Amino acid sequence: MDLAENPDAQLDQAERLLLGLSRHGHRAKHVAKHLATDAPSASASATTTKAAETTAAAAATTVAEVVTTTTEAAPAAPQTLVEQLIPVFVVLGVAVAVIGLIYVNRTWIYENIVVPVLDFAATVFRLLATCCGAIFRAFLQCCVYPIKTRFFKARDRWYYSMNKHEQRIPYTHVPTFTAAAAL
Repeated sequence: MDLAENPDAQLDQAERLLLGLSRHGHRAKHVAKHLATDAPSASASATTTKAAETTAAAAATTVAEVVTTTTEAAPAAPQTLVEQLIPVFVVLGVAVAVIGLIYVNRTWIYENIVVPVLDFAATVFRLLATCCGAIFRAFLQCCVYPIKTRFFKARDRWYYSMNKHEQRIPYTHVPTFTAAAAL
């Protein structure tokens, strides 16, 4: 049986070629199927078939090289427990070093960092307290007191109009203290 007449024979030959060059048969079969679709038809001449076989062999070697280089870059073996804990120990070491530096330099840190931060916070708090107090006093003087005085005046007017005998009358001849009398 001639390879030029039977495309299945060409496919089998390409598969054998690729399987011989590669360790991974499943990838080689996939590539061989694609190469066989590009193979010449049954009416092609023997020289065309030979050229196709040569092209298939060259492609197979290239595919085999790519497959072997990609398998060499596979992930490494899992890390041991010590290798996994190294970042944790590094972070703990840095934390202990920072705490140690803070403890050794506690007076410098207190005088140059803590006191200014607290001073700034106190200034901001005094500012907020002053602003809120001013807003509250303005609210009382402009909104609450006028309403309160009008309410009590209206209530007194109504009460005294209903109870004429309880009207407020200013007293006369009540002794008062004056600055002229003290001299």
